[in-house]
Amino acid sequence: MSYGKNEVERKTRLEYRRLGWKPVRSGWPDYLFFRNTPEDGVQLMAVEVKSKKNGLSFEQWQMLSLLSTVMRVVVAKEHADGSIHEYTFDPKRQLYGR
Repeated sequence: MSYGKNEVERKTRLEYRRLGWKPVRSGWPDYLFFRNTPEDGVQLMAVEVKSKKNGLSFEQWQMLSLLSTVMRVVVAKEHADGSIHEYTFDPKRQLYGR
């Protein structure tokens, strides 16, 4: 796994790993949406878009699982008829590769 050539980033990554943290560098969702309303304040939603032929990679599943602990996460999946269906991501039900 490549983490770039920046020496400061490398030192930082190694220090956090020494403290027990694990880096996740890939699998970020396609979109991070936000809205700010007087009623609810700032809300965040991560959206991963998938064509009818593609599923989640393990890295995407891992990232979406982590993000789902702090915000709404949606998988927008294209169906055979070309329509887009939205599914709230649930790491216990959503397996990668689907």
